[in-house]
Amino acid sequence: MRVHDKVIQEYQKLIDKGERLDELRKLQNQLIDDILRLINWSQEFFTHKSPGSYVSMLFKTQFPDIVNKTKVMQQMTDNTYIMITLQHVIILGLLKAFECLLVIENNRITDIIEIIVRTSQHVNKYVRIISGAMIEKLLKYVNDQRFTKTIFGSIHALLTDESIEARCQALKLIKQIERVDGFASYLLINCHFENIADDYAEFCNQRFPSNGGPPILGVIKLVVENCLESCLNLCYHFSISRYYQIRASSLATLMSLVLFLKEKQNLLPIQKILTVAQNNTIYESDPQVRSAGFKLLYHTIRLNPNEVTFKKQIVENCLFHLSDVPQVSKEYAAKTLALLTDEFVFKASLGKFELLKDQDKLFKDFIGFDVVPENIKQQLDQSIESQGGKGKVIHRHTIQIIFGLSYYFSAICSLPEKNQEQLSLFLLLLSDAMRIALFQEMDQYRPFIYEQIVNGLYELKSVKRLPIKVIDSCDILKLIVRDKQNQQLQRLEELVGKNILQGRL
Repeated sequence: MRVHDKVIQEYQKLIDKGERLDELRKLQNQLIDDILRLINWSQEFFTHKSPGSYVSMLFKTQFPDIVNKTKVMQQMTDNTYIMITLQHVIILGLLKAFECLLVIENNRITDIIEIIVRTSQHVNKYVRIISGAMIEKLLKYVNDQRFTKTIFGSIHALLTDESIEARCQALKLIKQIERVDGFASYLLINCHFENIADDYAEFCNQRFPSNGGPPILGVIKLVVENCLESCLNLCYHFSISRYYQIRASSLATLMSLVLFLKEKQNLLPIQKILTVAQNNTIYESDPQVRSAGFKLLYHTIRLNPNEVTFKKQIVENCLFHLSDVPQVSKEYAAKTLALLTDEFVFKASLGKFELLKDQDKLFKDFIGFDVVPENIKQQLDQSIESQGGKGKVIHRHTIQIIFGLSYYFSAICSLPEKNQEQLSLFLLLLSDAMRIALFQEMDQYRPFIYEQIVNGLYELKSVKRLPIKVIDSCDILKLIVRDKQNQQLQRLEELVGKNILQGRL
């Protein structure tokens, strides 16, 4: 055991026994003086860049554009926390000792509050967590006006912290507070935060019962009734965070509000939500965030088909991400594209088949550059080599494009208006691509691609004989037999009739 922890244990024993309290009180005062000396506000204070400045930039600049590479996100090098010091270890040691002694009454209220305020804004997450532990010792004063503002302000800070551990500390604190309505927006966002979502959802269900609905239904209702605008602003703020879990949780929160208000979309700023969703899908490095972004984009457009102002930019974004590796991202990019489909969009989707015929264009599509900038050329070459070389990369990209196009076929088949000519042409081109793509890597994707094609054909059954007419337009049946996709063949027999299908085999 570390000597420091052993010393703190001895302090705790003396406190528990009520012994030598005067000496411990003197030690407490000395610790207060030492900590205050160490945690002076940083000289970087005035150059601190809040994520709020990026939110302002997001809504003032042009709509996020994948072609012009327009995207807004907080920089990893930004000073997110305004309390900067290099003496983390010393501060942590003093704070742990001070936190242990905090149960002893002390009249230096102002200094104690100052320590908590500063440490809750410290760049080191362990310092911030200790700050949360100190707040716990002061919860008995939550209704004391001298402490109320500090306690609630620090809990708000922990609820939005970049560290999962700090957010867990916040939940521990908030469970001990009787009225938590004022934290509703923060609670809802944490109900969508990776690894701690279930704990927060369970707490919200206890405090704001959902009465049989999803555990977070109660807190969503509270947010909509009391603080919708502030919750939306928090989501915008977190959507440009440098940490992917925070971006993903903000997008999921926005989607929960969009779906809850499906009959009252006029209460939502649709253009801002579309901007946030678009911004978190183009050139987004994390697959979880991209997937959440496309789901938000899809549901927002589905419920507001006449509110899409920047259609061209969204279409280009969705077309590009049909080849995305995460299936959720690919699926919702395809579904969004289908919602926006007209003659122009359909023609643009056919361009993907032309892309498959040109390996140079395929490679440029994969890397996202027509001409590779010199400053990243070496790094890119090393990355391509580590993935098996240019040929392997092109093969995998081809497969992902075909997979994405199968999702798009399924999605356009589900549209209310069925265009037999378009559907037949698309399936013809898709089956041609499947016939040619005989890469070994294709084997694991074939079942899923055929599944999407058959899913699409099932969407056509509301129109008499349309499924078989589209099937007859190409050799998809021969390909299904060639690739031994017996399950999909059986589904087609159920769809059009066994005798009809057998007559075409």
